[in-house]
Amino acid sequence: MLEDINTSDLMEKLSEFETELQNQSGLIMSLAEKIGESKSNYDSQFKILKEAFEELVAMCLNGELSREVLGDFEERKQEVSTMHNQMNQLKRSVEIIETDITNLKEDTADLHIYESIKTRLNKNYECLRRVQKNLMAKNLKLA
Repeated sequence: MLEDINTSDLMEKLSEFETELQNQSGLIMSLAEKIGESKSNYDSQFKILKEAFEELVAMCLNGELSREVLGDFEERKQEVSTMHNQMNQLKRSVEIIETDITNLKEDTADLHIYESIKTRLNKNYECLRRVQKNLMAKNLKLA
C-alpha cells in the first residue's frame, strides 16, 4: 500500500494536514479563550463563596447565626413559658380562693378571709390583664 503512494500524493496529504492543523489550532485557541474566561469566573466566584462560607462558619462558632435564626423564636418561647408559669400560679391562687370561700361560708364573720379573697381576686385580675396585653402586643400565637 505504501508502495503505491508517491511524493505528489504525500504533498497533497501534507496540505490537508496543514489545513486540518490550522482548523484545530483555531478551535483550540477559541476553546482555550472561553475556558480561560470560565476559569477566571469560577476562580472569582469560588473566592466569594469561600469567604461567605467562612463567615457563616464563624457566625456558627460564635453563636451569632444561632441568635439570628433562633433569637426571635427563643424569645417568644421564653415569653410563653413565663406566661405558662403565671397561669400555674393563678390556678394555685384560684384553689386558695376556693378554700377561702369554703372557710368564709363556715365563718361569715371572719373579715380576714374576706380581705384575703378580695386581694387575691384583684391580683389575679391584674395578672390576667398583663398576660392578655402581652399576648396582644407580641401577637403571640398559641399552639
